[in-house]
Parts: sequence; C-alpha cells; structure tokens
Amino acid sequence: MLKTFKRHKLESKLAKTEKKLETTQRIIQFISEYNVPGLRRLLAVALSSASTPEEILRRLERCIAGMYDTRGQFSQYEYDLAFIAKALGGPRLLYAMAHAFGIPATSTLARNAPLPSVHVCLSEPTANDAESAIQTMLDPSVHQPPPKDSVRLAGLTLMLDGVAIEEVCRYDHRRDSVIGLCREHTKDMELRIEDYRTIQILEEALDGKLVHVGKDATVLAVASIADVVHYLPVPVLLSASCKAEVGDGLFRWLRLFLDVWHTHPCGEVLHGPIATVASDGESSFRNARFHLGMSEELDTSTGYGRVLAQCAGLNLRTGPYGLLVTCDTKHIFKRFATLCRGMRGIQVGDTTITSVELAHQLSQLPSLTPAGALDLMDPDDKQDVPRAVELIEALGDIEEQSDTMVTSETAKMEKVAFVAHVLAYFLEPFISGDMSLSEQLKSLSTYAHLTYAMYKKHGLSFLTSPLYVDSHAVVKTIFSTSACLAALNDPELVYLIILEGTDRLENIFSNVRTQDHSRNFDVLQLSQKLSIAAMLTEIFSRYPHLNRGHRRRDLTKRGVDRVSPSDVDHSNKAVVGVDIPKAWNDGRAQANRILQKFLGYTYDLFEHDFAQPSVDMMRPDGIHYVGSSYTETSTSTIPSLSQSPPSPLMDPEASLSPRSYPPSPLESSTTQPLPASHQSVRPDLAPSEIDIVSQLIQQRDVGQFANGLEDHLDTMALTSDSRPLTQVDRRFVYIDKKPFRKDSLIPALLVSESARKATIRTLRAAGITQKKAMRLQQQKVSLGIAESKTSALYSGDLAGTLVRVGDVLCMAVVEILHFERKGDKNSKQLYSVELDDLSSPNVLATCQIVALESGDFLHNSLPDQWVWRSRYLSLNEDAAVVTQDNSLLHIPLSRIHILVPELLENPQLVGHRLSYSRALDHTELESALNDAWDMFDPTSDTYLRDVASIPTVRSTSLPYRDSKGSRFFFLSGIGAVVQTKQKSSTTLLECKLCGQSETLAHMRNHVGKHLLLFLHDYPDAALKVSLSLDACGWCGLPGCHTSLKYGKSKQRNRTIESDCEYFYPQMRYTTAATTTPTQPSTNVPILCTLCQPLKTVWKYEMLAHVIGVHARPDNNSLPALPASLWLDMHISKLEERRMGIEEADIHEYRADNKIPGSDWLENLDDAGHVSDKRYAYNRPASPAVPGMTRPLDRRDSVASSSHRPHKLSKL
Repeated sequence: MLKTFKRHKLESKLAKTEKKLETTQRIIQFISEYNVPGLRRLLAVALSSASTPEEILRRLERCIAGMYDTRGQFSQYEYDLAFIAKALGGPRLLYAMAHAFGIPATSTLARNAPLPSVHVCLSEPTANDAESAIQTMLDPSVHQPPPKDSVRLAGLTLMLDGVAIEEVCRYDHRRDSVIGLCREHTKDMELRIEDYRTIQILEEALDGKLVHVGKDATVLAVASIADVVHYLPVPVLLSASCKAEVGDGLFRWLRLFLDVWHTHPCGEVLHGPIATVASDGESSFRNARFHLGMSEELDTSTGYGRVLAQCAGLNLRTGPYGLLVTCDTKHIFKRFATLCRGMRGIQVGDTTITSVELAHQLSQLPSLTPAGALDLMDPDDKQDVPRAVELIEALGDIEEQSDTMVTSETAKMEKVAFVAHVLAYFLEPFISGDMSLSEQLKSLSTYAHLTYAMYKKHGLSFLTSPLYVDSHAVVKTIFSTSACLAALNDPELVYLIILEGTDRLENIFSNVRTQDHSRNFDVLQLSQKLSIAAMLTEIFSRYPHLNRGHRRRDLTKRGVDRVSPSDVDHSNKAVVGVDIPKAWNDGRAQANRILQKFLGYTYDLFEHDFAQPSVDMMRPDGIHYVGSSYTETSTSTIPSLSQSPPSPLMDPEASLSPRSYPPSPLESSTTQPLPASHQSVRPDLAPSEIDIVSQLIQQRDVGQFANGLEDHLDTMALTSDSRPLTQVDRRFVYIDKKPFRKDSLIPALLVSESARKATIRTLRAAGITQKKAMRLQQQKVSLGIAESKTSALYSGDLAGTLVRVGDVLCMAVVEILHFERKGDKNSKQLYSVELDDLSSPNVLATCQIVALESGDFLHNSLPDQWVWRSRYLSLNEDAAVVTQDNSLLHIPLSRIHILVPELLENPQLVGHRLSYSRALDHTELESALNDAWDMFDPTSDTYLRDVASIPTVRSTSLPYRDSKGSRFFFLSGIGAVVQTKQKSSTTLLECKLCGQSETLAHMRNHVGKHLLLFLHDYPDAALKVSLSLDACGWCGLPGCHTSLKYGKSKQRNRTIESDCEYFYPQMRYTTAATTTPTQPSTNVPILCTLCQPLKTVWKYEMLAHVIGVHARPDNNSLPALPASLWLDMHISKLEERRMGIEEADIHEYRADNKIPGSDWLENLDDAGHVSDKRYAYNRPASPAVPGMTRPLDRRDSVASSSHRPHKLSKL
C-alpha cells in the first residue's frame, strides 16, 4: 500500500514536471514564433508574482492577441531607446516602436523621463539664470562627470556662439513671461504677463524701438578639454540679442556665469574648472576677451608658468586663476580665405598681392580650370569652410607650378607662395591627423613668428588686426593648455588641438537644424531643440554601440574642414614628454628659414624685441594689443573677478575643492517692477479691438511659432525651477471678458517685420528674410579671368602716369594690379576693362610704381631702353613700415597711358629657372609723358584741382635716372603748379611790376593799384614792365591760373585755388571785396556767368573779358549781362579815388565804356529791378539772377540802348 502511494505520488510529480516542461517548451516555441512586445517586462512581472508557466503562457497569448499589456517596469535603456526613436523619428515612429517592441509610449516617456530644458534668459543673464542653467543641464542624473581626476583637472572650455533665430516672441508658461526680447534693452522691463495691458506696453516699446525682438541667440555650452571620447559640448544657457551688445556688457554677464560656476555644486566641484573661454570672431567678444583673459600676469615661478616663460615672445597674460581666452579655428580659416578674396590685398615686401592676382595665378594651375579658380575666389559665401581650406591648399600648389614656368611673374609668384606657406603653417595642424603634438606646436610657432615678423615689417597690411590677434590667441591657448596638461603628469592624457575653439558646438547646431523639416527656429524652439540634442549626446555616450558616429574622413583629400577624434592618431598626441620650449624655438628657426627662402632676409630681432619689457607676439610695441585699445589699466573701469586660492590647473597638487568667489556686485534680479499705473491694468476695450486681435492671430501664421515642437515633444515635461501652475486660467488673458491664449497672442503681437528668415544658409546668416530673399537679385561681377574679346587693359599690364616728387612732375611707370568702378557698392575687383572704360574717370586702376633701370646698365638691352626687373618703389621711402597706403596708387583710367613692353631674357638663372624682364622704349616713355601733360587744360577752371590731384611720391628713385645720374621723363617750365611750400602772410616779397617790397598779405592790393591805373590809361611812374588784360591779380604777370569755386552748402563757402607764386590762401574774400582806406583794391576772382562752364576772371579784367569774348559780333557792343554780374564787376568811385584817380577821369572812363553808375546799382533790388524811378532808364537788360521772377526789360538796357561799340582802348 505504501509503495503504491509513493508510486502514484511520483507519477503525479512526474506528470506535473512533464506538463511544466511541455508548457516551458510551448513558451519557448511561442517566443520563437511571435515577436512579443515588452517580453522582458512581461517575464519580470510574472516572475515577481510567482506566476506558473501556464499563467505566463496565457499572458503571452493574451499579449499577442492585444488583450494584455504590462504597465511600468521600464528600464533606463528602454526609456533612452524611446527618446531616440521620438527625437530622431518623431512621435509616429515612437508609436510604432512602442506597439512593436513594447518600449515606453509618448505619455509614459514624458511622465517618467522628463527632458531637461536649456535655460532661456528673459533679459541679460543673471546669477539666478546661471544657477538654474547649471543645475538643470549638469546635474549628475543628466550629465555624467569625467571618469578620471586628470580629465576633470584638465578643465573645460566655455563656448559661446551666436545662431540666427526668427524674430518673434514666445510665451514661457513655466515663468508666465515673454521670452525672445533682446537682452540689451530689457533690463528694466516687466516681462511677466499679468494681463493684456502688459502685452500692449511691450508692443508699444517694440514700435518705439525702445526694445527689439532678438535676431540672434547666444548659446553657452561647456565641453571637456582632454576627454577625447565624450567630447561634445553640453548647452546650458541661451539669451536673445539684437546684436547691439558691446564688449563691456558681454564681459559683465560672462563674468557672472564664471562666478556661479566656481561655487555651484554641479559646476567646478563635479565637472572641473573652466580653463578656457572660446568664441567666434565677433568683435564684442574680442573686446570682452581682453578683460576676461588679460587681467593678470602668469606666475612664472611655479607650475606650468616656468615652462611657458622659456617661450620668448609668448604672451603670458591670463585671467584670474589662469583663465585663457581663444577663438574658433574654423572662423580663422574662413577669414584667411576672405583676406585672399578681398579688395585690400596682402602686402609682402614691396609687392601688394591682390585677389585678382591670386585668381590669375590659380587659373594657371593644371589642376584648376578658370571656372574652378573663380569658384575658389568667389567672396559671396564667407561661411563655406571646405572651400576656404581648399583655397589655402591650392595656393600652396603655385610654388610647385612656378618651378616649371618661365615667366616674368616669377618674383610675384614667390610672394604668393610665401603667403601660402604662412597660412598653411596654421592650417595643417588642424586638418592633418598624422602630425604629432610636437610637430603641431612647432608649426603653430612658425606661423606666430612669421606673422610677427610681417607685422613689424608691414603693420596691418599683411594680416588684418582681428585676424592677427585671434590667430595669436589660438596659438597662445594651445601652448598654454599643453603646458597645463603636461603638469598633470598623466601618461595617458592626450591633447587633441582639433577640439580647440567652438567647432564642437557646430555639431550641436547641425543636429538642431536637422531634427525636423524646419531649418529655422525661434528662441523657444531653439531651447527645445538644444535640449533634445544634448540628451541625444548623453544617451549615445552611455550606449556607444547605438551611435553611428561620424563618417571616417579621408584626410588626404582637399577641402577637409571637420576632423573628428576618431580620424586622428592618438598615440603621438600625449602631452607628457613634449618639449614645449623646444617646439617654440624650432618654430622660430623655421620662420627665419622661410623668410630667407622667399623674401631673401631673416628677422634677427626676435631676441632683441622679446627681451624688452611687455613686448610679445600680441603686443609688438610693448604697450598696445593689436586690434584693441585695451591696456592693463583698462580693467579699472570694469569690475574684475575677485581673488581666491590658486587654481588646480595651475598646481596639480592643489586642493580639489571649488574656488570660493565672493558675491558678484552685479544685479541678480531679472526684471524691475513697472510703476503702479502699469500693473494689473485691464482696460475696457471696445468690441472692435477683440475683432482686431482675433484677425491678427489668424492673419499671422501663429501656428508656425506657437506650435513649435509640440507635435514632436507632445506632453514631454520640461523641468524648470519655476513655480507650479496654481491658477487654471493663468495661460489666458481676457479682453472684454473674452479669453485669449497667451501662447497665441504673444507671437501675433510681439513680432518683428523680419521674423521669418530665409532658409538658405548664406542668406540666413546675413539676417535676410524670406520676403527679401524672394526679391533679392544676386549681382555677381566676374573677376574676369576668361579673356574678353573687347578687353583692352588687363591686370599685370604696364602703364604711365604723372606723379609729383617734391616740386617736380614726372612720369612713373606702374604695374596695374586690378580695376574697380568708383561709387558702385556691388563692384568687385576686375581683372580687365573694356575699350570704352579707358577714358572713364569712374574706373580706378590700383597700381604699384615699378623701378626702372637704364639700358646702359645691362648688356642684354639697348641704351635707349628702360628695364623693369620685378622691383617696386615705395610711395614714401622714409616710412619705417611698408604698408599698402605707402605702396599703392588708385588712379582713374583717364589718367594712365598704356605702355607696351618688350620681353627680355636674362642669361643668368634664378634658382633653376630662367628669369625674364620687361623693357620699355625711351621714346615711348617720352611720348607718354607729353600725352599725360596734354590732358591738363590750362584754360579750364578745374585745371588747378586736376593738377593738385596728381599723387605725391617721396622717392629718390624718381625721376628715373640713367647710369650717370641724369634725370629723365620730368616736366620743366611749369612754374609754381607743383609748388608745395606755403609762404607766411608777413613774408616780404618783391613786386614783379615795380620792384617794391610788400608783404604777401598786401601784395594783391599793391598789384591791384597797378592794374586799375593801367585800365584807366593813368600814368604809373613806378611800373617797370608792360601789363596786359590777362594779368594775375596776385603777381601782375600773365600765365598764372586762379579758380573760384562755391560750396554746395547753404552758406556757399568760396574756395580759391591758384598756382601763382604770390597766392595768399588765407585771404578773406568778403573783406578783400570791400574797399577800405588801407586796402582800397577790391580786385578779387569772380565768376563769368556767361561762360559755360563758368570761368574765373579777376574783377578788374571782367569788362575786358566780356568785350573780348562775349561782345556782339555785328557791332562789337556789350551783350546783355545778368544783374548779379554787374554787381560783382562794379568798381565804385570811392575805390577809384582811393587808388589816386581823379574824378574827371573816372567819369570819362565810365562814359566811354557804358558802365552803370553806383546810384543805379544801389537801387537794384534782389529781383534785378530798380526801386527808384529816377534811375529806371539806366537799368541793364539781362536774364533773371537767382531768385528773379522775370527778366529785366531789354529796352532799358545800357548794353542795348545805343548798340555802340565800347571804347576800352586796351582791347
């Protein structure tokens, strides 16, 4: 019986076991046949509740049938997968993934995995903003701290960069406030929306230009310096700007952020110190950079300061605790390209290299077509980094091409090759993955020394000041950071300089612009997209196998602009063992070798310069920083960072505790309350206003702004430190008791006219709206490399022009660099001009004067030839620095004369190439000189101005001389036309008519007496020479030129120019035109209004001029004269008596020449009418003077009453 019981028990147990095994097999088979959503969670719930296999199988079957779903129990990995699905594919993909694989759905994800939000500042960032931003984005639950102490001590880079946003305000429901207004002008504005009146106040402020909608958002992000795995930045804060901010304002709130970072528990304590601050090349940051990173001198007795002190010339100024400031390298690449493409040119020695010359040289390369060269030199897209890199690399090919070319342009090609080498020494370390850290440092040192030497030689004519100071800031930061990391003594620590600057932030921006179909965004959408991008970066850092990563680049190809850490060799980038001073000094030696090779000299003053106090790469004169007015005393006007213990970055053995900063003196509140009259106001609005508001919301596509990423985020909660929602209707404002949603009303009312930006990158970066982009017509002017059939003059041609050297006018032969059209804002440099442009004064030729040698110097040229061997002359050979201002001439094409040189082959070799020169015929140069002078018409009133416009040159090499020192190609016998020395008013001069001595101030009056006596045929015993009716009023002799010009202002100021030796420029015209007992003569220059164009004639000679030039041909009588001319040329009896002429002679002279009397002129009103009837018979017939309503009566004209010829005997 017992055995039977045991047997049955065993059989029962065996049956149960077999059943379980069968069920288990069914479960396995079921799982293999069906894709069970949320299988892990289903099994975990079943096992936690001790479910039987049958129950588990039933749940699986019900799950497949859609009748059962396990709630909760999601892992962090599943939440992350759900977030990736929604962020990259949108809510529809997440819905499909949730139903297919059982990952969290939209509402579950939003409820259990809230998305941290990048903080948007209402106004200028405050301490509260910084604290909220750091706590939200850098909490350990959001962003993991560095895994190693050495990586943490290496510090972080604080990046700031601007991104264009659409100019529209948005409503932040968490703070019940408006966001999107510019930080520059909202400091004292109430931005919390209490009622409709608050919105109206903001709208009025926008209309009155008191505040602006932000057109650009400044994004702050932090990224590790030494972490080569998790190297992408974390955006923490953004602030809208109208781009009116200057350096002081930017420094103020950046300093505040640094204050908070050093004390916040999620700041320096957790993630390490901020060691560098990086931005792009914006001018406001450049100004702030000096206050942030130049306020203190580096301690060279301890830490890495001892190493950097051995790098002579390296700037050792830092911010507090060793803070460094740097610039984005990609922006420097772009500005290198802009420099090459720009119109300013690059000065190298005595040669100015222009964009036209570079385009021409590139077009000669076998690897480039003329169209390809034009594309590389096209300046329209300044943001195209790959094309900028490709341009710099292509310039390096010119040197190789010059080895095989036999051309007279060899010397200039050597200068182009030098420029290419300088730029390449900066470029190569950032795009080459094989260079070791030592080689990279040496290359950057070479660049720094080369540009320093060129600055001492040419000032800012080689590099612009922003380009110079920004690139040197990068070099300084890289050397300083290398020394810092080496001091940490971690053999595994590597330093990748490709991570320098803010380029990593561009990766985040590219993610932002590609998250959905809208490439543009407003400030709220930017915050949301940045939050999504930051979370994606964090998730992929936790699960690297989910991240596709960057495409591996072939660094041997041209135009590589973006190099990721995976593309470079890390084995030779370790900082331990790098001899930083040696790399610096090797770069200096390499720089001198480059200078010797291409320019024929070395800069031997490096040690001399850097031995002087305060002289370094960034302060070549020891006082001023290049491109800035900042000095060490400048910080006295701006609050500086407070003092605290030394930085761990300075001393690796220092405490790891955070730095203690005292409270910032700046305000921490974001807004100031408005007056009581503006608070809680709900005006009674007319019903029509409700309709207007409703129409505004409908007409302006508010959905594009209000919805934003809601279809993407749905109910995904955004964490915030704002107070919870306490009122149901807080999201509404009431207009006449009718509710309107704030998030719809604010974008409709608080919006700029240029809200929607163009989607094309180049136009968006320029702030161009969609409407303007539709109307915009791109006007591209070709550089003209492809030859035109009608072109008559090209870049590189030789021409002749007149220049002034001392008191001599001479011919200068110039080489034309490029052309440009004067007054055309869209004009670019031209390589060639058409035949019709040769006589145009509106087309300018930019030229350099060439040095000519007489043919008797050279055995392979003729004596009557002048040879140019690629040397140039300076416009001012006394200048210590050779710049473009003292190298280039800008001459109208109408002033130059084309020369046709002959090509001469020099027998000697230059290197391994044949050298060619150009020779000009002597007679051709003489002919060009005569033609140039013949263009100046001495009879023209513009003659003196034309001659004065001839450029002045200070050179002992002009006029050109032969081997015996004899001068050629200059003008003689042109008097005082080129006179440059001005005499004093008290200078005693000898009268050229009588020999009497008079001061310059009284000479005109003295000569005037001689002339007036001559006109009256009055005896003049003192006169020693014969006079004529075209005598100069200054000296009394003929041949001088004087011109009178009236200004365009209301005062119509007079300007007198003259080439007379006795010209008195300080003469007051009104005083000189009034007779006085001591200065009776009123002989001044006046304008003949009968001449077209107007001609300047001396007053005493005007009557003779009118009779001789404008007399009636039938009877030689006086023509009808304007009343204003009668007034100007009238000589009063009082003046004549004061000059010694008797009354009877005065009457006889006037009667003979039909000259009106003073009584008639005194009664001539402004309209040219005689007010007194007694003198009406004497009224001259004339056209109306300015202001006259009708011409005078011709019947009463003195000139037409008798038609008798005038008796002026001198004619």
